[in-house]
Amino acid sequence: MLFHRTLIVALLAAFVLATAAICTAQIPQKMNYQVMLTNDLDEPLADQVVSLFFTIYDEPGGGTLLWSEPPFDATTNSIGVVSVILGETSPLAPAIFATPVWMQVAVNGQTLLPRRELVSSPSALQAGNAATLASVSAEAYVLDDDLSDVGAINTPDNPVDWTKLKNVPACFADGVDHTGSDADGHSLDADDGYPTDVVYVHGDGIVTVGDPVAVYGSPKLQVFGTPDETAAYFKASTGTIFEVGIFARSDSSSAIIGNSKTTADYYAASPAAVVGVADMDAQAGAFFANGDGDGVYATSWGAGDALYACAWGGGRSGYFGRGGVEVELPDANLWPALQVTNLEASWYGDCLHLDSQPGCRTDSHTLDSHCYNGQAGYFAKETNDYTYAVMVASPDYDKPGLYVFGYIYATSLMAREVETSRGKEAVFSLSSPEVEMVSSGKGRLSAGAARIDFDRTFAESITGPDDLRITATPVGGWSALYVENIDADGFELRSESGRTDVEFHWTAVGRAEGHERSPEIIIPDHEEEERLLKLKEAEMKSHRPPRDRPERPGVVAAENQ
Repeated sequence: MLFHRTLIVALLAAFVLATAAICTAQIPQKMNYQVMLTNDLDEPLADQVVSLFFTIYDEPGGGTLLWSEPPFDATTNSIGVVSVILGETSPLAPAIFATPVWMQVAVNGQTLLPRRELVSSPSALQAGNAATLASVSAEAYVLDDDLSDVGAINTPDNPVDWTKLKNVPACFADGVDHTGSDADGHSLDADDGYPTDVVYVHGDGIVTVGDPVAVYGSPKLQVFGTPDETAAYFKASTGTIFEVGIFARSDSSSAIIGNSKTTADYYAASPAAVVGVADMDAQAGAFFANGDGDGVYATSWGAGDALYACAWGGGRSGYFGRGGVEVELPDANLWPALQVTNLEASWYGDCLHLDSQPGCRTDSHTLDSHCYNGQAGYFAKETNDYTYAVMVASPDYDKPGLYVFGYIYATSLMAREVETSRGKEAVFSLSSPEVEMVSSGKGRLSAGAARIDFDRTFAESITGPDDLRITATPVGGWSALYVENIDADGFELRSESGRTDVEFHWTAVGRAEGHERSPEIIIPDHEEEERLLKLKEAEMKSHRPPRDRPERPGVVAAENQ
């Protein structure tokens, strides 16, 4: 029977293989192994040729075969020691030694037991740590040669080539700095995971905020709000240039478009700094003044309009409300719902100019004023510059100029313009304490009698024959004319002396239908009105000082800051 003793040289095997794991391309995957063979008398088998068969298992007995090499012949030395190199035919992969292993040797077909465990020396233990760099395999690191290439991480003047790095997180694997699934932009997700891509930067520089992410048109910033939620909220702090939440400046395109929609998107037809578009029952813009500030303050320094309102649907182009659903002024509030003041001292003084363009409906109104109490309209002049407080103009002299539903009260005479040989002159109207109507005409007696029928309009506009007064005057001769009979349609004249065929002129005066009695006219107290007006102006000035128009240079300088 043969016996064998494994010499200390075999202990170097684990060290050699552990070092080989660091750079397998330079170190052969082999190891030295020595065995001393003896006979039953424990005498060395000196200078003998033996057949050797080496195998490695993962268990001291049985287990799984991890490595083997075909049997080969070797010669022992003078003390029975045989030295071999394992791995010549079957290379020893470093992975074989990742866990404890046992070597089994067969000599001339006889298996020598027990198997011998291959162990490491103290130096080999440290080499194992170096091989994995603290348990991280060498494949996970970049070689020095790769770091010298253009675009590598050790050349700051070149962009980073992500392919040079290992274990790159999934959100960076496509070479773009973002956390979403789209490789064309950058995004940020909510902490709870919804919504995703709440802030998204697209490849063309457009930034969208909100969920879902969508692109409409080409604005650089787009903010989307979920249904019934505010899309964006801006708050100004003191110390800013204009102390505003949003400052929008436009030269050739719309700076801000506010779109409250239910079915479709709308855009401004012409450039504007701020555009508000409302669809259905939504509001294009809402402005609130909670303190002494203005809800909306618009100033124009050029040829453009400071405020331009246009209604294309059935809504109002302008709506001003104070205190209620409609324009409402409580008794204790003397402030107007809308006040327009022209601060120019030497330019045109039109405070309000209303223009209804061609194409409007014939029943439309350039100015429509409704009120329940007080006056629907009030016009007052402070100075006498020999111009009218109110002037109503029609396209032609014979076209309607003013329609009044109700009576007209005037403190002075009423007159109309006529053309005479001296040019335009005023002709004053008749005045009467009663509401009277007058009709007149010509006639001629025939055999001392004549019948005059009233014009239908006159006959149907008076109260009846009881209030009629008829006057007839002969022309061209004398005749004793008298009124014989008056009815609702006319009257009859007769003459019993003088000429019986004379021409006559007649006049009929009657009471207007519905005004058998004169109406009660409310005569304004001008002194009281003037007193109340001054009181109202004093109240307004005491509560709110007038706003001075800002100078242009100061605003321009602020814009350039």
